[in-house]
Amino acid sequence: MTRTGAGKTPAAKKTAAKKTAAPKAAAPKAAAKKTAAPKTAAPKAAVKKPAAPKAAAKKPAAPKAAAKKSAATKAAATKTAAKKPATKKAGPKAEVEATEVEAPAASARTRRATVHGRVALVAAGPGDPELLTMRAVRLLQAARAIIADADVIELGRLHASPEAEVVAAVDDAGVPLGQAARSALVVEAARAGKPTVRLISGDPVLNGSLLDEVTALRRARLEFEIAPGVSEATAIPAYAGFGLTGGRTRQVRIVDAQESQIPWAELVDAKSTVIFLNGADKEADIADQLVAAGADAATPIAVTRRGTTVDQRTLVSTLAEIRTVAKAARQAGAGIVVVGQVVEQRDKLDWFEVKALFGWRVLIPRTQDHSESVLDLLRGHGAVPVEVPTISVEPPRTPQQIDRAVHGLVQ
Repeated sequence: MTRTGAGKTPAAKKTAAKKTAAPKAAAPKAAAKKTAAPKTAAPKAAVKKPAAPKAAAKKPAAPKAAAKKSAATKAAATKTAAKKPATKKAGPKAEVEATEVEAPAASARTRRATVHGRVALVAAGPGDPELLTMRAVRLLQAARAIIADADVIELGRLHASPEAEVVAAVDDAGVPLGQAARSALVVEAARAGKPTVRLISGDPVLNGSLLDEVTALRRARLEFEIAPGVSEATAIPAYAGFGLTGGRTRQVRIVDAQESQIPWAELVDAKSTVIFLNGADKEADIADQLVAAGADAATPIAVTRRGTTVDQRTLVSTLAEIRTVAKAARQAGAGIVVVGQVVEQRDKLDWFEVKALFGWRVLIPRTQDHSESVLDLLRGHGAVPVEVPTISVEPPRTPQQIDRAVHGLVQ
């Protein structure tokens, strides 16, 4: 048997003791190190970690490459962004440009609406001032500029406001202006911002002048309205004492007597009434043409001038005799001619030309301040009142004038 500690020198014993003790002492130290390492190493690593940024900062190659990549990426992004914003910015620019282009048009429209005056085309009617429509009167009262035909200028002044400017559509010599010159007056007044009335003689809807008036306003881009009036085609026959239909007559034809090519044969019909506008001075020629086309020479015909006014005059005859009757009457001037059996109604329906004072001219030597009621009374009886303001009320120059006047009254 071998003894474990026998035969060993003290040195060997010490070495063995050291070897045996070393593991015992080392184990705790290692364990301590292992145990302590995590505790101290973690804080140290946490404290020493700022070196990582240094290392990252010290590595120039990687950041340069990254910078190059980043620059390339930014360049690509800039190109893409340059394209996309260009498209996006193009929209607002286009909208701004469109707004800048359209803004003047919009402002122009606003300017026209606020500055330009509205134009009213008003029909004056057949002649009687009382036949003017209520709408026409309101338009005349609201107007600040009235351009009237020469024969209705007094009608315009009658209803115009004190602030309105009433202009006759004539030249310096009193000759009626042409269509272009008349329209120029209307356009000028409307563009000055004035509510404007174009007072047209007669019935523009019937005689065709309305189209010319409207065409000029459309060309000038002005707003307008139309106030039609009582038509001369119905009013004048009514004032002359007959209708347009009745009995066997069932239709009415309206013809412009100034037309060069009139289908006379189509107008020959015993059941029709034919109205010739502007035909008063051609009554004999009209009768001859109708008879030549086959009309009965005994067909009644009526010629009326200055219809619906106190100066109205009507000649009644037949197609065969109208030339002789017209020559004897010695009448002249514009008017209408009515041909047909309806003229025979005059014996029953005549009411205007049979008034008590019809055709009389009465002088009124009174002051203008007190004559209006007398004027209305005379017109109601068919007279033509003529005002002569020869009497005026003035203060006496001397007291002796009053004494002489009173003395003369007493005696």
